[in-house]
Amino acid sequence: MSAVRASKTLSIDFDSVLADTMIAWTKEYNKLKHTNITKDEITYWNIGMILPLSADEISTMFNYVWQYCWRDIPPSEPGQGEIIRRIRRRGYRISILTKRERLTVAYVAKWLDYHDIYSDDLIFIYDNTPKTEYASDILILIY
Repeated sequence: MSAVRASKTLSIDFDSVLADTMIAWTKEYNKLKHTNITKDEITYWNIGMILPLSADEISTMFNYVWQYCWRDIPPSEPGQGEIIRRIRRRGYRISILTKRERLTVAYVAKWLDYHDIYSDDLIFIYDNTPKTEYASDILILIY
């Protein structure tokens, strides 16, 4: 009888867990709207409840930030790459998960490389449905 080795996986969300996306997002919002809002003032997942933006405008701004400002998005915590490497050395498979539009995928991968964060799986959930609505069709790609 052969022994079966248990596989342990740790899944980590991307936005606001690894990448502090709202830092760059609020900076771009402030430039566009001539305001001085901070990420701490965004207290709801549905940003449209706080700021006068439609779901499409919010999504467009996130896409812009990822396409043109991805280097300005800081990690949520310093040393994340080393922490993830230590977890992997303990036998965990690391999966990074994120929900986004397809055009931002390459920039997320670049961001992870830029910050020396490696995973076994990078799982993207593609969905154009605003976060305030429920998605009916979701496509998952393991990168």
